Amino acid sequence: MNARPQRLAWLALLAIAGFGYFGQMSGLDAPMLLKPWLTLLPMQGAVLLYFVYRHWQQRQT
Repeated sequence: MNARPQRLAWLALLAIAGFGYFGQMSGLDAPMLLKPWLTLLPMQGAVLLYFVYRHWQQRQT
């Protein structure tokens, strides 16, 4: 797998999760487009952990 698109996908996922988390913590009123992301925050964390685990597993082989 090419490293560049994978790195961009990682950055996008982290940016979305980080924005949702810090936006929720500071009580910012996010645009309507991001409202679903704020409500799905626990699921975001689970997905992020899954990708980290898969990435780590690939590194081990």
